[in-house]
Amino acid sequence: MKVITLSQGAVEWQARELANAIVSGNDAGYDLMVGVRRGGEYVADAIERYLPERFCRHRVNVTLQRPSTRGKGARLAAVLGNMPLWMLNSARRVESRWLNMKSSKNARKEYTQNLTVENGQLPDLPINPKILLIDDAIDSGMTIANVRQCLMKKYGNPDLKIAVITVTTVTPVVEPDYFKYHNRTLVRFPWSMDYKKMVP
Repeated sequence: MKVITLSQGAVEWQARELANAIVSGNDAGYDLMVGVRRGGEYVADAIERYLPERFCRHRVNVTLQRPSTRGKGARLAAVLGNMPLWMLNSARRVESRWLNMKSSKNARKEYTQNLTVENGQLPDLPINPKILLIDDAIDSGMTIANVRQCLMKKYGNPDLKIAVITVTTVTPVVEPDYFKYHNRTLVRFPWSMDYKKMVP
């Protein structure tokens, strides 16, 4: 299992590659693009820059806060700031192994009551809409599975595709339709809490 660091420029390059694959997979476009906050909204922003104009007719960002992640940033911020890079990479590997073990056990767990839409609500769409769901990474897959379930409850039977930059576990509960890495590559993004360690 490897850990890589992507600069903002590298994220843009990955987003352009994903955008090309997305257009090739459906040149008619999508009714709705959904970015999963926090990382997914940045990836969705980057992908959107490389899509044809009006390729996605609506765009929203959503948050699904699982109970286990509340306060995670506050607890880790002070610790991560003082850790050397090799230790940060090791911590990512340990977390990934833990998520891989946990994913099959919690595959059916739902947290849909905590879905919130940034700046309002989900738009009204035609019957069986085409939806593009974007996140930065799939770890256990539980977050994106629950966001997908919320979208299916709202829109009935949408044609829903998922795009991410990386899949970090062997058997996530959800597989993406578009991805750049699917070989258990752990990615440190510019918005990751430990990204500052890569800046001199």
